[in-house]
Amino acid sequence: MSSSAKNDQGLVIFSPFKVKKMNKPLISIITVCYNAEATIENTILSVLNQTYDNIEYIFVDDCSDD
Repeated sequence: MSSSAKNDQGLVIFSPFKVKKMNKPLISIITVCYNAEATIENTILSVLNQTYDNIEYIFVDDCSDD
């Protein structure tokens, strides 16, 4: 499987950017949204401004119109 393999819904099923660090647990942050154009930037910035450095950030969008 290549490093950018996706299934037919566009879901990334393998990512070279997800790195396990032995001394820190991996924290998964999941943002579920639908037509969130007006608010999604603040949500993303909030996650990116966290100080913990071993996270994976997953977006789930249900075919938004925006």
